[in-house]
Amino acid sequence: MKFSTQVVGKATGPTFTTVLEAVIAKIQTSYKYPGDIAKSLQDLAYVNITVLEPIMSVSTETDLGKKARFDKAYEIKYADDLRQWNERMRQFTDNKLAAFSLIFRTYCTKQLQTKIEQHLEFTTKIHNDPVELLKTIKQFSRDPVRAQYPYHHAMMGFIRLFEYKQYNKDSGSMELTEFYKGFKQLADNLKTILGDDWLKPFVQNTAEYKAADSATKTVLEKNGFDTLMTYIML
Repeated sequence: MKFSTQVVGKATGPTFTTVLEAVIAKIQTSYKYPGDIAKSLQDLAYVNITVLEPIMSVSTETDLGKKARFDKAYEIKYADDLRQWNERMRQFTDNKLAAFSLIFRTYCTKQLQTKIEQHLEFTTKIHNDPVELLKTIKQFSRDPVRAQYPYHHAMMGFIRLFEYKQYNKDSGSMELTEFYKGFKQLADNLKTILGDDWLKPFVQNTAEYKAADSATKTVLEKNGFDTLMTYIML
């Protein structure tokens, strides 16, 4: 039983909910502190454990002797509660990474894995984040528009490429290497959609091509897409 993409006109496999229930059942029987990650995956939103951080009580006794005894007891309880809370936080972080690996490697088809890895935000948002991974899977599993409307797929490829910026008002400025990696992924996705030769007629109509010798024409045709992508990125 695995998550898979849905294609118009073809029989569908298990539903998103069915596979998710199997994932959660696996986690609940094999993870330490499974409740937090299980609920997060079920709700597609992380449980906010930080609000549960323990606070040490302070005695209001006016008798100094009693106050000292109560405060000592509160201190011991607080230390134990804090230790358990820190362990829960640490385990929650570990469980997020483990859940991502479990879902992606065990509960996704190879085709779906490829689609997810080609996603614009795979490296910046989805990778090692099981909730974002599930949101992406859910989108793929219920959105057959790419198969039904291939021109829409091509259009979105162009839009994502042109809207990709090194600076984002929400996340700030990316390192140049990170920006280049993301841009190249989008460019490769677009090339996969359109094919290797879609730009050839344009290249053949340029003045540079018409004036070139046979060997140079071959190079211009081969490098046409990369030349265009370089111009767009700059």
